[in-house]
Amino acid sequence: KSGNNIYLVSNEFSPSATFGGTLAIDRRLTTVGVCNKFPAQTIAADFAEYLRGKGIQSAYPARDIENSFKVQSPYSVEAPENLTEIVTTLSPSLQVIIKETLNNSNNLFADTIIRYLGRKFGDNDSFEESVLSEERILDNFLGIDFSKIQVMDGSGLSRRNFISPRFFCHYLAQMSRTDVFEAFLEALPSQGYGTLADMPFLSNHYIVKAKSGSLNGVRCYVGYLIPNNPKEDSLCFAIMANNFTCPQSRVRTVIYNFLNKF
Repeated sequence: KSGNNIYLVSNEFSPSATFGGTLAIDRRLTTVGVCNKFPAQTIAADFAEYLRGKGIQSAYPARDIENSFKVQSPYSVEAPENLTEIVTTLSPSLQVIIKETLNNSNNLFADTIIRYLGRKFGDNDSFEESVLSEERILDNFLGIDFSKIQVMDGSGLSRRNFISPRFFCHYLAQMSRTDVFEAFLEALPSQGYGTLADMPFLSNHYIVKAKSGSLNGVRCYVGYLIPNNPKEDSLCFAIMANNFTCPQSRVRTVIYNFLNKF
């Protein structure tokens, strides 16, 4: 009997990927979450499949009008200016999308948001350009050194992401000094809600506003302890447990007990 060690291998040249790893043959039905580097392409392909199911055929496969891929490919459009726009759908506001992403760990939204950074602040929405845009934003607006971390996706599902608790605490402290802090804080889950639904109310002195994250053998919490007394200072924290083999519930209990000491 083996553990769940499923992983996804993808690349920057096409929207195709390969699953690898091991999963116990006698394991109950399970859902495996992986990062998607091409969310827009995936949605377009799903829509094309939906149209085919309704008897509407297309002469071409779903394609990317902005070419998020490193090379020209069958998934790219050579002259997007010649296309005819059929319909435009407006999304909810960015604040609503971010709150949904943080409260329900919407990985597709997270991978799309990082692409948005490349499109708005960089030259294109390729993953590489998006990470460069993120680096420039953190450096220029928050004064945070990006060189000591490694970002491989927007959702945090890749095990090749390397970010330290010190980095997160620095980020949280810097965010608290910005004019968007109240909106940022409001978007974070509170204890008893969203991804913190199983977190008990640990203290009468403060509330927890934080984002949790987990993989097999990984459990993390990053956020703020907000005191009920406005004269007291808030605390930022980052707790990251890696490579453990005990049940997730045991690690959660240890972390909750730790937070309860403040």
